[in-house]
Amino acid sequence: MSFETLQAIQSCSYIGNIAGASAPEKLLAMQDIDSLKQSLQALRKKFGAGYVGSHLMPCISEIEVRDFEERHSILLPPEYRYFLTIVGNGCDELFKLGEMDDGHSFRRWAENDGFVGTLGKPFNYTEAFNDLSGQPIYEEGRENDPDWLDDYDRKQQIFDEQYFRPLDGAFPISQLGCAIREWLVVTGSERGNVWYDDRANLEGVRPHRGSSGGRLSFLEWCKGWPNG
Repeated sequence: MSFETLQAIQSCSYIGNIAGASAPEKLLAMQDIDSLKQSLQALRKKFGAGYVGSHLMPCISEIEVRDFEERHSILLPPEYRYFLTIVGNGCDELFKLGEMDDGHSFRRWAENDGFVGTLGKPFNYTEAFNDLSGQPIYEEGRENDPDWLDDYDRKQQIFDEQYFRPLDGAFPISQLGCAIREWLVVTGSERGNVWYDDRANLEGVRPHRGSSGGRLSFLEWCKGWPNG
């Protein structure tokens, strides 16, 4: 599928298929987009007043966003796209586009690097996942048995490759310490939602939910930042 086709699909799906929509539908769609812009601009005003997120990076251009999308054959969710171009490209709580944590610093991630999967494929999950079946049980006192230890290591490797497999259709946007991260889904039915990745503690992955129990979109997740 070409990038131009992806653009057309996003435009139609996000603003109510404007080409074929009625006048009231078009008006509601445009009002929704305008409301989104105002919400993001309000966040920027808060950050500038010294609230959490005051270490806001400069915005990036529409050209830079398009270049990222074309390189990965995806379209970024509208809320995130607007954040990058209206509010800023990262802040205290948000990685810069294409970056992730690396110890006490940051690095660029790459598709299929063993951590991030293929962005153009649908996200792996639609519901919380934490399948620990296959995890071997470590038996105290058998570490000096080479045959048992070899078998344990083999089973642990198989489990790790399955449990920690790269996530398709998403990339990390934030870290909470101790390898706990938050991901933005960009492809699939969960597109635009933020997911919590606590596999480092064997707690699996799950969608972020608001007070009403519904999924959190990127903008709703931003509003949940301290003082956000």
